[in-house]
Amino acid sequence: AEATVVRGYIDWMVQVPWNARSKVKKDLRQAQEILDTDHYGLERVKDRILEYLAVQSRVNKIKGPILCLVGPPGVGK
Repeated sequence: AEATVVRGYIDWMVQVPWNARSKVKKDLRQAQEILDTDHYGLERVKDRILEYLAVQSRVNKIKGPILCLVGPPGVGK
């Protein structure tokens, strides 16, 4: 079973277009729609993520802290 998981990861990594660059989208309205569609509740968390994205778009800086959502499985992280 683990070999299948590893093979899936490798297949995914091979398909990533490593030499192709794309523009970073900074549409906060679309980000909010995606968060609201994919994550029920968690209003404070979603507001914090949108705040972070808004600040990043203002300073024009791609690098920043890594956002980690922690909690048990099945709670809508």
